[in-house]
Amino acid sequence: MTPQITEVPSGIHRAVPAAIYHAWIACSSSFAKRLVESSAAHAICTEPLDTPAARLGTAVHARLLEPQAYKQLIAVAPDVDRRTKDGKERWAAFSEEAAIAGKTIIDQEQSDIVERITHSVQSSKSCTQMLDQCVERELSFVGFPNGTLAKCRFDAYDPRSATLIDIKTHGGLIGDFARAAYNLNYAVQLAFYRRVAATQGVHVETAGFLVVETRTPPYGAQILTMPSAALDYADAAVDRALDVWKYGMGTGVWPSYEDRVVEMELPPWMIRSMEGTHVGPIEAQST
Repeated sequence: MTPQITEVPSGIHRAVPAAIYHAWIACSSSFAKRLVESSAAHAICTEPLDTPAARLGTAVHARLLEPQAYKQLIAVAPDVDRRTKDGKERWAAFSEEAAIAGKTIIDQEQSDIVERITHSVQSSKSCTQMLDQCVERELSFVGFPNGTLAKCRFDAYDPRSATLIDIKTHGGLIGDFARAAYNLNYAVQLAFYRRVAATQGVHVETAGFLVVETRTPPYGAQILTMPSAALDYADAAVDRALDVWKYGMGTGVWPSYEDRVVEMELPPWMIRSMEGTHVGPIEAQST
């Protein structure tokens, strides 16, 4: 279904609440990433999931980027037994108050993790230096790359070095993040940001992530930059997303998968195994 077109202000926007930004109907990096993974029909129908991991990510963003507003953005759930009458009443009052204030609710364990992540980031000279240099926070852009209405939102940006940093929570070790980043099309996300920002005269020379581990202590943190070659390669996916969005908004047609029989592609590890140059996952487990 084609979204209802609403007025979206072109330009650079500071201090725009996330709820307002997300209400703007324009092509986004999320649409571009979903399009790579599936189809236009899937991309336009997919809604953000409200999961514990997503709420933890929201809290980490707020704590690192807007520490002065953290308590206005995040609510820590009280330790109540919701099986009892008193617990139910206390929870209902708490959740209602949080909803009215537009706060994201996290539990006490998640709150502890947020604080330990914050300590880890603050203990890293490279992380703190990068965040200090990124004087622009939660910077929103709306423009017309390729003649298509599009939007993006920078987590942190250093105008002196033209460096864009996006905060990512990661459930594994940071050493595994690169593979996850490519599998999740994060290069497409950053390339999309770069393209939209350029329409407003903002140049991105370097783009990367402040990655924080969320699963187990010590909740490590590190800055990782995306190779420029990967961003350039992802530009083709950005072009396609902009074209598909423009077509869909103009016609109301969001194509799904091609209506034909398709032979499955073999994964690289299986091809190497068949060629006798690699032991596949099943064989590796049994040796």
